[in-house]
Amino acid sequence: MTCLHEDGAKHSCAYVEARSALIPAAEHYALRRVGPCPPSGPEVIDWMAGFNAAFHGEMTRLWARSSRETATERHVQKEAE
Repeated sequence: MTCLHEDGAKHSCAYVEARSALIPAAEHYALRRVGPCPPSGPEVIDWMAGFNAAFHGEMTRLWARSSRETATERHVQKEAE
């Protein structure tokens, strides 16, 4: 996804793009955890809660891993200079 805003004091296009790149993996993980959405009925509410918990938990895990990797890359690059 390409961010359509401009960088500013409260916005980072790089952050938006980096987070957006994680969505497919988090969605795939959540669907593996809870299965496909039921077609209708009260079980949809429980499914949505389970999907949201799995999706957001995975986004948090992926972002933490990505942030660690980026910090390590910056450190290695700085030492090489």
